[in-house]
Amino acid sequence: MTNRGSAESAQKSTARWSESKSLDFIVVAGLLLVGGWLIFGQLGDAAFHDGDEALYATIAMEMAESGDWLTPHYWGEPFLHKPPLQYWLSGLAFKFVPGTAELKARFPSAVAGLVLLCVVYFITRRLAGTVAGAGAVLILLFNHQFLFEHTARSANFDSMLMLLCFTGLVGGAYAHVGRLPKIVSAVSIAGVMLLKTPVAVFPLGSVFGYLLITNRKYLLLWLGWLGVSVVVIVLPWTLHQAITHGRVFWDTFFVYEILGRTGAAITAYQSRFLHLEAFWRSFLPWSPLLVIAAFGSLAGWPSAGEAAVQKRNVLKLMTGYAGLILVVLCFVPSKWPWYGLPAYSALVVVGAVWARDLLHTRWRVLLPPLLSVLVAVRVLLFDASSMYAPAARRSFHWPTESKLLWFTEDLPGSGEWIVAIAAIIAGIVLPVLWRSRRVVTATALVMAVLIYGVSLRTIAAVPRDYDGVTKQFVDELERRQLDRAYLIGFPQKPWYNNRMEPLTSFYFLSLRDVEFVDCGWDIECVRADHTGRVALIIHANAASQSEELRRLINRLAPIRDRSEIWTLDPRPGGSYRRLG
Repeated sequence: MTNRGSAESAQKSTARWSESKSLDFIVVAGLLLVGGWLIFGQLGDAAFHDGDEALYATIAMEMAESGDWLTPHYWGEPFLHKPPLQYWLSGLAFKFVPGTAELKARFPSAVAGLVLLCVVYFITRRLAGTVAGAGAVLILLFNHQFLFEHTARSANFDSMLMLLCFTGLVGGAYAHVGRLPKIVSAVSIAGVMLLKTPVAVFPLGSVFGYLLITNRKYLLLWLGWLGVSVVVIVLPWTLHQAITHGRVFWDTFFVYEILGRTGAAITAYQSRFLHLEAFWRSFLPWSPLLVIAAFGSLAGWPSAGEAAVQKRNVLKLMTGYAGLILVVLCFVPSKWPWYGLPAYSALVVVGAVWARDLLHTRWRVLLPPLLSVLVAVRVLLFDASSMYAPAARRSFHWPTESKLLWFTEDLPGSGEWIVAIAAIIAGIVLPVLWRSRRVVTATALVMAVLIYGVSLRTIAAVPRDYDGVTKQFVDELERRQLDRAYLIGFPQKPWYNNRMEPLTSFYFLSLRDVEFVDCGWDIECVRADHTGRVALIIHANAASQSEELRRLINRLAPIRDRSEIWTLDPRPGGSYRRLG
C-alpha cells in the first residue's frame, strides 16, 4: 500500500508539474505575441525621435563599418562619453539585421524589452502565481514610457539598462539558491557598468544591503563573483581606453560623464519631483495601486497566510530598490524623465504580488472597489490621442488626452458612462453581498481585464510610424541618386561638456550611399570642382538670409547642371522645397 501510495503521489506531482509547464507555455506565448506586436510592429518605420537616438545609431554604424569595436567614433572622432555595450549590440544589428537604419539601431532595445517581460513574468509567477505574473507583465507593457520613450522602441540605452538592473537585482535576491543566481547578478551589474556606469550603484547597493541584512553568509560569495565580473567584463575596455587616449579619456569619461553630468542641471525640466511625476503619469491608471502596494510591502501588509519570510524579503528588496532610485533622483540636478525607468520593473512585480496576496486575506473585499474606481478613471478620463507622437511630446506625459478636462467633442459617450458606473457598482456591491473568495477574486479579475483592454486599445492607437518632414525629405533624396550632399546652416548644440555636436545624423542617417559634408555655417567648405551629382541642402534659417543664399548659389555655378539646391525647415510642421 505504501508503494502504491507513493506511486500515486508521484503521478499526481508529475501531472501538476506538466500542467504548470503547459500553462506557462500558453501564458508566455500569449504575452510574447502581444508584446512582440507592440514592440516590434513598425519598429523601423518611424524617424529617429531625438538627437540621442541618431547619435548612438551613428556611432554604432561607424563601429560596424570601420571594424573598430573598441573605441566608439562619431563622424570619425573618438566619442569617449559612454561605455560601448549598447554600441556593440547595435553595431552587430547593423551588420546582421536586415531593414532600415532605424530598425537596426532599435533592434537590441526591442529584444531587451521582450526579454525583460519574460523575466518579470517568471519572478512574479514564482512569488504569486501565473495570474499575478501575467498581470505584472501587462502593467509594464502598457506603460507608454516603456514602449515609446527611450526604451523598448528606441535606440537609446534604457531598455537594456532596465533588463540588466532587474536581472542583477533578482539574481541577488536569490543568491542563496545556488551559484547561478549569484553569477547572473554579478554579470548583470557589470553589464550595467559597461552601459551607464553611475546607474550600477542602485542594483549594487540594494543587493549589498539586502544580503548584509538577510543572508550575510552569501555576501562574500556574491562580492567575489561581482569582482571577477568587473575584472573580466569592465576593466579590459576601460584600461584600453585609458592607455590609448590617456588624459582625454579620464577627463571625458570619469570627470565629466560620471562625476560632472550626474550633478549638473542639463535640462529646463527643473521640478524636483519630475521622476515621480513621470512614474505617476506613465502608469495611469495603475499608479495608485502601485503606490499602495509599495507602502504595504514595506509595512508587511497584507500578511498572506502562505507568505514566507523569503518572499516578504524579496518584496521589500524590490520596493527599497525602486524607492532608492526615485528618491535619489529627486536630489540629482540632472532631470530627464526616463532616468527613473530602472525602477519600473520592480514596482510592477510588487504591485501584482501585493494585489494577489490581498485576495488571500480578510482584506480582499477592498481590492474590487479600488480596481473599479481605476476602471472608471481609465474609461472616462482618457482616450487615445491621434496627435500623440513620441518625438513631438515631452516624454513624461501620458500619450492620451483628458476628455473631461479638455471639453472637446471626445467627451465620454453613454456607453462609456454605463461601463464606468456598472464597474463601480459591481466592484462595491458584489464583494459586500457575497464575501466568498471566488466572487471577490472573479470581480477583481474582471475589473483588471477591463483596464487592460482599454489600455491596449489606447496604446495600439498611438502612432508608431512617425515620419516628420525630414523623413519625407530623405525619401525624396533617395530617389535622386546623389553622390554628395553639402549641409549648410544646420544648428549644432553644445552637448557633452560644451563640445559642439552636429545634429545632421538626426535628419539624414537613413540616407545611405551618399557622402555627407556638414559645413555648418562655413560656406567655403562647398567644393565647386566635385564630380558627380551634388545636392546643397540649406537650413531654412540660413536660406532666409538672401545674401548668404546668393553666395552659395554662385559657388555652385560651375556645376549647376549636376547640382540641386534644396531648403529644409526640419521643425514639426516644416517643409522642404527645391530652388530653381
